[in-house]
Amino acid sequence: MKLILGSSSRFRRKILEDAGIPFEVVTPDIDEKKIRSTTSELIPAILSYAKAQAVLRRVTEPAIIIACDQVILCNGEILEKPESGEEVRRWYAMYPKYPVHYVNGFTVINTETKASITAQEIAVATFKEIPKEFMEEQIQKVVIFQCAGGIGDETEDAYATLVEGSKESQVGMPVKFVMDLVDRVK
Repeated sequence: MKLILGSSSRFRRKILEDAGIPFEVVTPDIDEKKIRSTTSELIPAILSYAKAQAVLRRVTEPAIIIACDQVILCNGEILEKPESGEEVRRWYAMYPKYPVHYVNGFTVINTETKASITAQEIAVATFKEIPKEFMEEQIQKVVIFQCAGGIGDETEDAYATLVEGSKESQVGMPVKFVMDLVDRVK
């Protein structure tokens, strides 16, 4: 059965490609900012469900849809994609002081049976002090504005120590976890 990734993330695509998993992409058209929860840890699961439903309306053939979302939770604050350099500076200054939780939400739907599952997975990292020069270099790169918490690979590789979860979890696509969900809806 065809696998459909309901995500616009090039990082998630690369992880699936590197794992040799064939898939197609159908980008969900939702306004993520309009979907909120009073429990910030649930936002990725709620958003993944909304994305999966949006993709489901566009898929007419038998397939399994995987929809994902990720936020950073740090010191009780939910951090999505940054909207400004000021946000990045404030967040980068906060990361060395508190554990950084990568909260991932996934919804997987079988279009034939309508079986579905929504689950969360979390990775945790600690950060060293991030130098101002590095911070300013990152702000000049568009890529960090496409990442939850403004944390791209370069920042993780240089300043983060993973204490729970996997590198794939930091990027928002832990393949084994997601493929276990896929098996559960087949």
